[in-house]
Amino acid sequence: MTDGKTGMNRDRRIKRHVQGKAHTFFAVTAPGLEPLCREELSALGLPAEALTVTQGGVLFQGRIHDCYQANLTLRMANRVLMRIASFTATNFRQLAKKLAALPWELFVYEDAPVQIRASTRQSRLYHTEAVAEQCEAAMAKRWEVVGAGAGKGADIARFPQQVFLRAVKDAFTVSIDSSGEMLYKRGLKTQGGRAPLRET
Repeated sequence: MTDGKTGMNRDRRIKRHVQGKAHTFFAVTAPGLEPLCREELSALGLPAEALTVTQGGVLFQGRIHDCYQANLTLRMANRVLMRIASFTATNFRQLAKKLAALPWELFVYEDAPVQIRASTRQSRLYHTEAVAEQCEAAMAKRWEVVGAGAGKGADIARFPQQVFLRAVKDAFTVSIDSSGEMLYKRGLKTQGGRAPLRET
């Protein structure tokens, strides 16, 4: 339990570091749909220099409002991830230290269930379950130091927070899922038939 002063300090930090700054986001798409997703993001008013097509999706620079708009309107994306950190780690001790230093309390609700999805490629830390366990332990350690997470959310039981850790040649990228359910499940259509493929 945190006191009111701690909660106000956290609220100010969230406004300054999360809501008040531009961030890097990644719109995840099925293979081949990246250029179409880029066109959709461009139609939202994002400048061309803020959009980068890469394998599996589109990187874009923007503020939280742009992330909301992407989740609401994109038709080609499966989900939108918010990049929160990039670093290099060649052993589990380094990984644990760098993960524990991240400001998890600004991104994850107090007592929210967390799903950690780890993937590695050509990395010395190839054991994905061990990587995920290190992340879970680092989050718990961080909260012991700074207090609980960013308040309680109404739907935390229904939509657990997903954290994505991806390592390529010992270079780690940490992302927070901003979408919850896959975007093709938003329920935008009032009627639909059975199909072997997702709408995206």
